[in-house]
Amino acid sequence: MRNLFIFLALVGIIGVGVWGIKPSFDESYAQVGHFRLSAFPIGLAFYQQDRSFFYNISPYNDYYVDSLGRRYTFITKDDVIYGRFKTDLGEGLLKDRLDYLLTLFGRASPSITFRDSPQLSYRAQINDREIVITRQISNYSPLDNLASAGLTLGYDCRDFVFDSNKNLYSLKSEQEALAWELNKFDPPTDLVLPTWEEVAADKIFILSPTLTGIIQISAGGEQKLLINRTYCLVAVEETPFKTEGEIMDSMRIKILDNLGQINEK
Repeated sequence: MRNLFIFLALVGIIGVGVWGIKPSFDESYAQVGHFRLSAFPIGLAFYQQDRSFFYNISPYNDYYVDSLGRRYTFITKDDVIYGRFKTDLGEGLLKDRLDYLLTLFGRASPSITFRDSPQLSYRAQINDREIVITRQISNYSPLDNLASAGLTLGYDCRDFVFDSNKNLYSLKSEQEALAWELNKFDPPTDLVLPTWEEVAADKIFILSPTLTGIIQISAGGEQKLLINRTYCLVAVEETPFKTEGEIMDSMRIKILDNLGQINEK
């Protein structure tokens, strides 16, 4: 009981200090292994303290597949250019301060909502080094014709990307990677995305030549993994759970320390 009282008192003291601070969106984060996870204007992103690269989970790369097997992005290039989408970042001062306080105690669960048509919400649930990213989509008429959807994570084109069967999927030359870096803010397209290929395994790993740690993405149930080598994206594709007017799907991520952990269950 005495320890609980001390803890609550400490929270109160820190809370008073935080109340006078207006945190920026990237000051609130969850520490997951060697990576941080924060909400940014483009979505959720994993990064390390030096911020040399961001592994983005963003609606600007996500897509859906129609009944004819064609892939389309949820957000068009014109939507991006004309800034038609607004997020909930910075809208609630109380929420921002609470998120910052949770960051100080290692309890943050980053989330972001994009408001328009469609409305897309992303939320992280964290258990030690395992993360489940849940996406909820609503207010979008093509949902009636949606056969499946892809939830994506963007990686650095210079990373090693391989699956649990030891197949190597991506290792670009410095020239190719530099060309991509110069154009990485150009969204792929608002038309069909033809360059996806299925991964012949239930896990895929992303290993940076310069950062510490490995990002593992797993497929479960009816999910399948795909990779887009042109735009340096990994996707978890599935027929999402549907309710009236909205759908929900997820991506499972784990942060590993080293290659010796890739065979762990």
